[in-house]
Amino acid sequence: MKRGTTPTLPIKINMPFDSVVRVEFIFKKDKTEYANTLLHKVFDNEIPIADGDTSKSFTVNLKLNAEETMRLSEGDVYMDTRIVLTGNLIPSTKIVKINVAETLFREVYRSD
Repeated sequence: MKRGTTPTLPIKINMPFDSVVRVEFIFKKDKTEYANTLLHKVFDNEIPIADGDTSKSFTVNLKLNAEETMRLSEGDVYMDTRIVLTGNLIPSTKIVKINVAETLFREVYRSD
């Protein structure tokens, strides 16, 4: 993914959609819980999923805007997913490494 763009990341969740109450995504520069959070997205009422059969698995269409991708640092960043099921059960998920490409438009679209 490139900084300053508006990508949609398709994230497959291998469990029935009906059992999911909340989905969270957190992005950090380093693969440690002590690293600073670059981006945190939470979906608990309207989870943006792809159309299709959701009885066994579903895909979350994680849309990022240009401002959100600018929060991500160039190089490898790590995304962790937290899924909360009915009954407050939280299954284990894998941490995913995502490569973020730099942009040359930083000073043109900087908001500060």
